[in-house]
Amino acid sequence: MEALAALDYHSFVGRFEYIWDRAEQPMNIRTTPSGFYVSADYQIARRWFLGGRFDRSGRFNDAQLIDTGGSLLLTYWPSEFSQIRGQLRRTSYADRLTANELLFQFQFSMGAHGAHPF
Repeated sequence: MEALAALDYHSFVGRFEYIWDRAEQPMNIRTTPSGFYVSADYQIARRWFLGGRFDRSGRFNDAQLIDTGGSLLLTYWPSEFSQIRGQLRRTSYADRLTANELLFQFQFSMGAHGAHPF
């Protein structure tokens, strides 16, 4: 039992994605909107993860208008088949609007799978 208590559950996952488009608008106007996100998740305990994310994106119809946002996430895995996540997100839109959101995600897997044939 002591050996199990001594196990250290720490891991880190980082992600980055960049995307762009070359779009032709009416009247032969060509725009190149682009955007990216950077996120990181750190395991703070056996079933608990703390994360953050930053987003930045140009709009499709006007690449000069830039929306940005940031998130804090807390995830709990009750088992390998379910996940509960809370996210606090703040988005600043190019037209000077700001949205603050609190999101919850409940994900459960049910049914037969490869580990348990029926």
